[in-house]
Amino acid sequence: MLEACDAREGLAALQAHPIDLVITDILMLDQESFETLQQLRILTPSPKIIALSGGSQTGRLEFLQVATGGGTNRTLWKPMRSHDLCAAVQERLTGP
Repeated sequence: MLEACDAREGLAALQAHPIDLVITDILMLDQESFETLQQLRILTPSPKIIALSGGSQTGRLEFLQVATGGGTNRTLWKPMRSHDLCAAVQERLTGP
């Protein structure tokens, strides 16, 4: 398991180590999240991606719908229950 504090650190870790699954927040401070998803797919098209979002300061909650079109395999709204996250991870690692 690898952890990263931000998008840039995560992308650098991805280049250094092969991975099967990425869990990422949509709203990040250091880099546009959809740009990060595109870069992730360029670096390694095979990992499964679970995107998380609790919305935005404006209250607009379309982020996960856009993320799905941006290449994520599964999305979850925050706050989430731990068993929902575990189920999503299991589903992504064992499914197509």
